[in-house]
Amino acid sequence: MASGVAVLFGDKIRSQTKPFSYLFQLVAAKDPVYDLTLCKQVLELDNNPPDFVRKLKGVFDMYDIFICHASEDKDKVAIPLYTELKKRNINVFIDCFAINWGDSLVSKINTALKKSKFVIAVISDISVKKSWPMKELNAVLSSEIGAEDTKLLPLMVGDGEALLKELPLLADKLFVAFDDNIEEIADKVDVNSDNKCNAHGA
Repeated sequence: MASGVAVLFGDKIRSQTKPFSYLFQLVAAKDPVYDLTLCKQVLELDNNPPDFVRKLKGVFDMYDIFICHASEDKDKVAIPLYTELKKRNINVFIDCFAINWGDSLVSKINTALKKSKFVIAVISDISVKKSWPMKELNAVLSSEIGAEDTKLLPLMVGDGEALLKELPLLADKLFVAFDDNIEEIADKVDVNSDNKCNAHGA
């Protein structure tokens, strides 16, 4: 029903000077045209929604890549990778640009992990000793159990084989090594995003 409704009422929504107010009228009237498709459409059309509405836009976000990393690896690895991927029109989640003052860290990260096609885990001597990156990594590994598709893409910073000894559950995963080769890594991610296949080895 969603797609048919969107076609039938799309013009009507676009004609509204305040599309968000129109949406709430539909909700108040329990109008059957109220669904997520229309909700998203209205949010996209309203260029200046209230703050709480702006936050609702995150409900509809779907990320290609979530970058899991320790803060110590942010400047050298995570942000350059984020920048290169964005140049290629890949939708990327990284905490420093997606989480705003007052937002719930746990809620934002949980939602982004669920809505990301792939998670690039920047694994270093530092990250394996920090609880937050390891919680993210373990959450993704857990989601892969019983699933057919690969989601976790390990990016090793340093001695990859030594790091694998710290994370035995990754032993069967092909990893990519970081060596100031951001463009090369982005090329591999580009293939993953388009074709949903495993990362090619370094």
